[in-house]
Amino acid sequence: MIYLTITNFISGVKIIKNKVKKGDDSLDKNDKFKLLEALKEDKHTLDDLATRFSRHKSTIRRWINDLRQEGYKISKHLPENGRKVNFSYEPSLLEIVENESFSPPYTDYDHPEEIPVSNPDNYAIGFVNTLFAGGRTNKKLFKNFLKYAEATSLDAVLITGNTLWMDLTRYSKYKPDRASNSDADLDHRLINYPDAVVKSGKDPKKLLEENKPVYITFKERLDMVIEKSLKPLFLENNSPIYNGNIYLTLGDMEEELARQHTNELVRVARNKELEAVNGKLRELKDTVKGYAKMITSLQREHSKLTKSVKDSDDTFIEEVTELEDDIDEIRSKRDEVFKEIDQWEEYRSRILMTNTSENFIKVASSQMLGYIINRIESAIPNSKVVSTGEAYIKINDKVGKIIPVANKLSGKPSDTLMTRLKRKISSELHQGAPVVDFVVAGGLSPERSREYTPIRQLEGPKTITVIQLPTCIDSAACELKSKNKVRIAGDDLAKLAQHPDFKSGAVVLRYINDILTAENLREEYLTNDDMFKDPESIKSFKLMDAAVFGDQHWGSRYMSLTEKVDNIVPTYKVAQELLRDIKAPLVAIFSLGDELQEKNYATETEPHPDILTPSQIELIVDEIDKIEDPQEKSIRMKKLIMRQTLRSGLLMPMSQLHEYLNNLDYDLIVETIKRADKVGLYGPAYLIVNGNHNAHTTFGMYTTSQLIAREVRLRMGAKNEEVVMEEKLMQRIMAPMFGSEGLYTGLWGVAPSVSHGDLLDQKESLEVALKQNNDYLYALYARHKQRSSKTGDNMKGSRDAFNSRGQAFRLTDNRDYLVLSAHDHMAGETSAKHGEHLRSMCFMERNSFGEKLDYGAPTIGFHVLRMPVGGYSAGPVITIDFPIEKIQQYAQNKLEVNTEELFHNSIVFYDKD
Repeated sequence: MIYLTITNFISGVKIIKNKVKKGDDSLDKNDKFKLLEALKEDKHTLDDLATRFSRHKSTIRRWINDLRQEGYKISKHLPENGRKVNFSYEPSLLEIVENESFSPPYTDYDHPEEIPVSNPDNYAIGFVNTLFAGGRTNKKLFKNFLKYAEATSLDAVLITGNTLWMDLTRYSKYKPDRASNSDADLDHRLINYPDAVVKSGKDPKKLLEENKPVYITFKERLDMVIEKSLKPLFLENNSPIYNGNIYLTLGDMEEELARQHTNELVRVARNKELEAVNGKLRELKDTVKGYAKMITSLQREHSKLTKSVKDSDDTFIEEVTELEDDIDEIRSKRDEVFKEIDQWEEYRSRILMTNTSENFIKVASSQMLGYIINRIESAIPNSKVVSTGEAYIKINDKVGKIIPVANKLSGKPSDTLMTRLKRKISSELHQGAPVVDFVVAGGLSPERSREYTPIRQLEGPKTITVIQLPTCIDSAACELKSKNKVRIAGDDLAKLAQHPDFKSGAVVLRYINDILTAENLREEYLTNDDMFKDPESIKSFKLMDAAVFGDQHWGSRYMSLTEKVDNIVPTYKVAQELLRDIKAPLVAIFSLGDELQEKNYATETEPHPDILTPSQIELIVDEIDKIEDPQEKSIRMKKLIMRQTLRSGLLMPMSQLHEYLNNLDYDLIVETIKRADKVGLYGPAYLIVNGNHNAHTTFGMYTTSQLIAREVRLRMGAKNEEVVMEEKLMQRIMAPMFGSEGLYTGLWGVAPSVSHGDLLDQKESLEVALKQNNDYLYALYARHKQRSSKTGDNMKGSRDAFNSRGQAFRLTDNRDYLVLSAHDHMAGETSAKHGEHLRSMCFMERNSFGEKLDYGAPTIGFHVLRMPVGGYSAGPVITIDFPIEKIQQYAQNKLEVNTEELFHNSIVFYDKD
């Protein structure tokens, strides 16, 4: 009897009751699973659930309460329209991540993300960088960009990271600065406080109304940013603004979100495991207490028995012996539990003192990244995240590389990102990286820059376009904030505003007949409501076209040559033929210096490797004479003569000048001037800027540019006063000088209501032009040489040089400006706060001077610059690239151009009737 009692007590030391009431309306495991699945699918009212499960609403309500008691988080939602409460299951972030499988998207050169195009002869992709949804997004700018993408039929849009913005710090002395950058719309319905907390008076809705602290989890905050900030950017009247495909790469912000909250998941998992261990220890210690009680009870029973035991009473002796055996057995089991407690204590110490396994962290990190990606993709129509880092895309036959940020050591704002980007690309190409057509980089860049990395490969030259994107944030708000702060050390957005040329915007790359056109959508344009009223307004902008040449170096042994079908010709001559042949609607030609090689330095000691001695020429001529086909023989002989003649160079500057003038395309110049007159261009239509080669040769004693301008005027039958007064008059052909420097500082643009004026009233005409309101004139600043870099960002120097001078020219006062330069043979363009800087390509091959200084390959070719009529707020700034490979295609009769498509929106076409 006693033994049975002891046995029952041992087996019943700790009974864990985890049962649910049975009955027709009880919640069994099958019902629980089905109810949870329903609540995970979507939000449901009690009526919905009652119908679905064929139960009364009170039964469903009890089931929900039972689930809550088991620890499941069932949330209530009150829709904006309607009174019925919705219920849904809100899994924890750890549960979401643990239950989702995720493989990070990956692309490489051989497996790029392929972007479908609608027209292989005219396709385009738009690029946007750093939306910072939830922060200082320029909503109008971005939405208008999407409208532009839709109206101009972009095949795709790509966002290069930093799509979201969230402050990732809990506490910091810079927390107030970061909080002021938040534009998140806090929605109390997305903040799920426990019911008991809400009932105690701490309802998030009430706390928000009273401006009291509300504690928001990562998941809740992310949901708010996604639902309230990101999703509305892509919608208008609940419909997508842009109906094409949208691709994304993750940026520094998304990676930091995943990084921080992976650590949070690791901490939660550790705490969860620690809580389980502590529970196990409590359970074991309770078992020990149970054993202790049992031992005490048995010992009391043993004491009673021993007091009444008689030596001769075998029955009592047997009972005492059994009790002693039971006590020993329970002590033995207690000791086993003590050993188990020691082991669990050791495991608890391991949890507290050691690191979590890397495998778990890697999986958690990957899953967290997947969760963020899934949330972004679910919010943006027709979207796909193509990479968590660098990515390769293929649009038609062009392959591009996307780099979220060039400086991987820091995500801080910087105006030196282009330097890092170009050096990265050059180094990778040298190491054997695949050759792409364009490279686009994101990151916190204050401005846009586009430059080039020319390469030489077995199949010929190639010019890679390299673009550093601007951001898409509210520059005015950031600038205002920066001005109202003493220190901005902890605020990246305010740091951006410290850069003098901080400007937001977007970029479009469009290929028309395989010719690259880069569309720069400046902030002024994308925030001009008048230009975005409807699709027709968006497409109504007008552009004026100007060819930009520089560094022709005529007479140099290293002047760029192009092989035509039947001849060898200077590339500059072919470039002029190309423009005239395709009937480019030019209203201006800018020639930015060093048209001639002149002396410069002792280049007579630097023969070209192609130069042959008379004996070598004789051997080659003998071989040509053996060719039977007379046409082929004639072409071979002609090419030999022209190559040797041109590679011998012209030593005398006067001979160089005569040959240059003999090879100018006067028909192209005449047609350009006629178009300038027709559309009402104010300023020069053919502008020549003197270069440094002339200064090094004649030391200012005479200027080549003015000699060229005079000769062109005479050949075109200029009036006597136009020839005599030269640059003293504002006229169509100009070569202005400022001391020994070639320099033009004046107004330029289409303004039919403003005339140049006659000989005696030009100053009065200029004053009228400065005060005009109906037509917009740009302040044009053109010179040959400006601060540059041969190995880094060659356009940063131009921006910095212009900024450091202050308001040096009254023409630029409160006026959009355009800065043109040449000289460095590298080329590029960049945006400033109120202007654009363009540096021309060249017509000079790599020579021993560049080789001695380890310069890269020059960017050979020319641009056509397309400026919006009416200022930067009136349309995009578009640059058409004609690099050497395109000029060579034309020379081989392999370039077909649809002029009206390539030069769409030309003011010449608008005015052709």
